[in-house]
Amino acid sequence: MTSYITPVTTSADSGALFSCVVSNVAGSVTSANAMLTVQRDYRRQDSLALVAFYNSTGGPNWINKSNWLTTQPIDTWYGVFMNGNRVNEIAIIVENNLNGVLPSEIGNLTNLWNLNITGQKLLQGQIPKEIGNLTNLEHLYLMNCSITGKIPRSHFIISTL
Repeated sequence: MTSYITPVTTSADSGALFSCVVSNVAGSVTSANAMLTVQRDYRRQDSLALVAFYNSTGGPNWINKSNWLTTQPIDTWYGVFMNGNRVNEIAIIVENNLNGVLPSEIGNLTNLWNLNITGQKLLQGQIPKEIGNLTNLEHLYLMNCSITGKIPRSHFIISTL
């Protein structure tokens, strides 16, 4: 099977039939109709969630903010780890001056299996209910932070914890 990059498509285009024209030195050949499958752009979704995390936790004042909000690949951002094209781990385990709250967008990191934010005494507020969207989450560490309140009910539907 061969893959081709198409012009901008949306999920509404998924399942549509398109005719493919292939040109080479021998001429043009039109194929029979082919089904289009549109894959979601998870890398964009993950990067937007990370930007929200950075902004809501005082990113400009972090001690180590290496590569955050730069053109460098996401997996080079301090504390961010990826598996394939998805963020699967955030580990900020030494005092880094995070100051603020965990944003609801953290729930958009749907491939996250490890969220380890420790020693961030200025990280406050409550765990957002959107954490329940993280169905792959196996490890949740929020130690030595100032997070208060009850663990959201959505957290209990995560079968991997």
